[in-house]
Amino acid sequence: MATTQDTIAWAIAYDISDNRTRARMAKRLEKVAVRVQGSVFEARLTQKQAQALFDHLSSLVDRGDSLRFYALPKSSLDRSMTTGGSPLPEDGPYWIL
Repeated sequence: MATTQDTIAWAIAYDISDNRTRARMAKRLEKVAVRVQGSVFEARLTQKQAQALFDHLSSLVDRGDSLRFYALPKSSLDRSMTTGGSPLPEDGPYWIL
């Protein structure tokens, strides 16, 4: 099991032309990430989890489409600004009761 120190914040973006492929990509990402824009997600994943997800999603990408995973260092997150939308999941264990 990954500790909170092992997780990295990721910004994930894609540009997919095929509607069916785009829907499959979004459905998979919605299981592990928070949608912040139509084709932009944020997630906290270990490097291994991110690589496995990237490998899986890459298999869906056709020529001319794009998929990007950006690792967001903690120092960048501390300086980031947002308003509205869903927040990035907390860094650390938490309980929902």
